[in-house]
Amino acid sequence: MPRTELTEEEKLNIKKKNLLFKRFVEPGRLALIEYGPYAGKLCFIIDIVTLTRVIVDGAFITGSDGDLCRYLKLEKHNKGSWISPPRFWIDHFIVYPIVPRMVIPLKRLKLLKERIKISKNCKSGFLRKTIKSTNVLDTFNKSNLGKKMLIKKKRDLATDYERFQIFYAKRELKKKMNILQNKKVSEGKKENKGDKKKAKKVKKVKKIASKK
Repeated sequence: MPRTELTEEEKLNIKKKNLLFKRFVEPGRLALIEYGPYAGKLCFIIDIVTLTRVIVDGAFITGSDGDLCRYLKLEKHNKGSWISPPRFWIDHFIVYPIVPRMVIPLKRLKLLKERIKISKNCKSGFLRKTIKSTNVLDTFNKSNLGKKMLIKKKRDLATDYERFQIFYAKRELKKKMNILQNKKVSEGKKENKGDKKKAKKVKKVKKIASKK
């Protein structure tokens, strides 16, 4: 069979697959803020300002109680009744506090694997719809980092009595583990003693047989 030459597009695709670094700074990239007043919160990169700064947005999907209430106060009806927040907000605002649209240095961000397809400098409404349709936050929650963040959040929200329950349960579990470990060690020592006695008896029998 004659060898077919690869096109330029196919060569570029092969090069991209072989790249070691795959988490690029680009619009739609999910990032974790590691420093500053919004440390430990998730956001999406929307646009690149310079080589060291980017625009990020939380799209009102993730937010704390106070931030969500402040946002809802702005959108009251004329009669003064509250607008009920969408179900999608309620599912996620407890876990990830709100991040407003702002410029942030790249040094403060940790780029994550997840990414959504959006245009540069898109509006927060469009960003919210794309996040809802792609279920990016659900995939992040299934990752190791997402699970760790959820556990940390639960521990932070725990009361003193719940912390005491966790401490007591851990202590009881350690006691049971130590008892089982000591039993195994003692059984192993007994078996070793029995094997040594058998070996001594065999040696004595061999010596007696050799003398005869």
